[in-house]
Amino acid sequence: MTTPSRESLGVVLNDLPPVVHAFAYGSAVFPQPASSGSVVDYVLAVDAPDEWHAANMAANPSHYAAHLRLLGARSPGWIADRVGVGVHYNTLLPWPCTTTRPHDGARLYKYGVVSVEALTRDLTRWSDLFVAGRMQKPTTTLTTTTAAFAADASLRAASEANLRAALAAALLMLPETFSTRELHETLCGLSYEGDVRTAFGAEDVGKIPRVAAGSRAGLREMYADAIARFRSNPAIGLTAVGTSVDRGDCDWGQDKSAAARSALLETLPRKALALAAVSAGAGAEAAAAAIASRASPERTRDVVRRAIDAIVFRSSARQLMSGILSTSPRKSLTYALGKAVKSVASRAR
Repeated sequence: MTTPSRESLGVVLNDLPPVVHAFAYGSAVFPQPASSGSVVDYVLAVDAPDEWHAANMAANPSHYAAHLRLLGARSPGWIADRVGVGVHYNTLLPWPCTTTRPHDGARLYKYGVVSVEALTRDLTRWSDLFVAGRMQKPTTTLTTTTAAFAADASLRAASEANLRAALAAALLMLPETFSTRELHETLCGLSYEGDVRTAFGAEDVGKIPRVAAGSRAGLREMYADAIARFRSNPAIGLTAVGTSVDRGDCDWGQDKSAAARSALLETLPRKALALAAVSAGAGAEAAAAAIASRASPERTRDVVRRAIDAIVFRSSARQLMSGILSTSPRKSLTYALGKAVKSVASRAR
């Protein structure tokens, strides 16, 4: 399966109210080994979710569960904000255009709606590491309005900060020497390993290696600037070795001293750093240098992993409950059965 074009992915936006920023992601957009990718995933960022849902509910009432239509246009946002992590998903929707598909297997799509403010907050603070986690892996950007240009600079800066933080976290979890494949798998695993579905065995056990394999070129491109910045920073001490450095297919070495780990810890968002500090026994207000001096490289790896897992576990549990409350019973059951089948199949391979 080839990577779908931006034009074919953008077809679904034609029937929706205008958005500020949109992107497509997942296995239907970036093909993975042994993954059919029949559902195309989107995230739509809008300025005023309640107003957007009101317009969309009027234009596309079938996208919403019956009880949400009865409760009114404010109900999707209310559930998303108070139960979930600020993202409302409309799921398992039939592909709207039979003549233009991203690929032959694309039959369904789903889209999550989030405010620009909440998206920016998640990217810069890792408040939930939900949409930010999806944006740590390759996406195809789709923008449809002139408002996107005004928001582009701030969203781009927030996205770049998110990628630098993800790279710092991955390096803190990796040993002194590692391969590009290991780096990619660690980056892809940041927002997966703490997921409540993974904790309860309801997720595909081979998902992380497959995502990394299918996203290899995209990961190399999207992290190129962050890697270049880290390589030029002597405090971090990241070096590439091997004969194919230009292609990104090389082994890497990094300084694991307390000073280098402190520089990486300082790149993490405040919430993740505070959780890591508590896990290290240094207190929530401890500086990065205090954590690095208190913990060995192995201990630093563990406290960073636990900090990120704690954020992801909480947000994924909240989002799971939000999905149950905002989706029809039939769709909830279909989704759960699909996840169970994939989980069982992955364990049988």
